[in-house]
Amino acid sequence: MGRISQSSILRQPDCFDPERFIRSPYGTKPGFENYISVDVLRKVEMMPFGWGKRRCAGMPIAVETGALAAAHLFWAFEFSGYIDENGLERKPDADAYVTGLSNDPLPFKCKTKTRSSHRAEITKHNYAQSMPVFEKFERELSKEDREHVERVRAQHHDASN
Repeated sequence: MGRISQSSILRQPDCFDPERFIRSPYGTKPGFENYISVDVLRKVEMMPFGWGKRRCAGMPIAVETGALAAAHLFWAFEFSGYIDENGLERKPDADAYVTGLSNDPLPFKCKTKTRSSHRAEITKHNYAQSMPVFEKFERELSKEDREHVERVRAQHHDASN
């Protein structure tokens, strides 16, 4: 992760700490702007969308949709480390990335818990309303993912009858 994982910029950069993004827009220590300009960081994080006149026209929609999805996840769920086979709490490795044009996190384990039954019901309702939209994009799902989607839909169908 290079400069962005340096302890001079982040407090405890190796720790899983999503709340750091509540304290600062980029999850940094105070005074970060003196180290690297926010404008430079913004350009780096937008790199996958291209530059100039060939920049992806859907970039603003993708960025806002990602932010809304993340906000909804943090609104609806609590995220924490998981308990391994030895009974020890483990947290995701913050540096476990596939590197390339964009850094994609490797699959990781974590524990999720709904913040309340009311929020769980709202999330289930929103999911049910979005099913017809998602069906259009499910042609190339893996067998495992297709089975999961079918189980969730069956559960929703049973619950709504």
